[in-house]
Amino acid sequence: MDQEKETKRQAERCRALAQRIVRELTPASIQVLGGSGALAEALEKAGAQLLPENAEQGTAALLVVEDPEWVDLPALQCAQVLLVCTDASAMADCAKQLAAQGLYRDFEWKNRGKAQQTALFCRSAAVQDAQQLLAGYEMTLDDLRERMQQAERTGEEQTAQLERLRSDLSLSRSHEQDLEKTLNNVTSSTFWKMSWPLRYFVSKGRQLAHTFPPFVFLAELRRVGMVDRRIREAAQLGFRKFIVPRGSFPKGKKLPAAGIVEAGSVEEAIQAFYSD
Repeated sequence: MDQEKETKRQAERCRALAQRIVRELTPASIQVLGGSGALAEALEKAGAQLLPENAEQGTAALLVVEDPEWVDLPALQCAQVLLVCTDASAMADCAKQLAAQGLYRDFEWKNRGKAQQTALFCRSAAVQDAQQLLAGYEMTLDDLRERMQQAERTGEEQTAQLERLRSDLSLSRSHEQDLEKTLNNVTSSTFWKMSWPLRYFVSKGRQLAHTFPPFVFLAELRRVGMVDRRIREAAQLGFRKFIVPRGSFPKGKKLPAAGIVEAGSVEEAIQAFYSD
């Protein structure tokens, strides 16, 4: 189950990165090296033009390298290289190899949200000096420091909330123990034991009153429609006595079957049911 969730999260990250690549970089062609193939599939679904697997490496407009610590970079002719990885040391090693081929870090490309960690390298005719690269890396470090501080603040807030929940849980358990103690004191008292017969009769009386509400036998029966049709259907099923509300048949109307008894209340209906 955990593996399935991780696979879904990985597919979602690949989809977000592929859409961003197509939207912001708009490369004429893309070639993907390394990885499990999820990013290449996401790029294809996003409408990117992927080079076939048998094409010469490094000839696409954009080369996407997944897990660069496991990939040997070829001689590159592309204008842009995008590194996708989680190991900062591997990215630093690749940056040296790319700088030797005239590709330098583009610090305008920043990681966003929960997407995969990426770094964009663009081809430049002029060699960047150390101060320019240092300034770019300092900007990246500032961004990482800000994210780390935000994560620490979120962690502190969650820790405080967890402590409040633990305190509330402790109070709830203490209150539960007090209630159980009070209940035990009541049920073990002499008065509670002596009043057991009275409670039993009161409980049974409530059940009887709920089953047979007071004055139920004085209630009037309400007339219903199509009584004659219902009686004929019941007669076909073998019934011989029919108790209907009084006034269901107008005077002088022919009754649909024999054995019809009219009752005005529940009491009369019960008496008619048990009479011969």
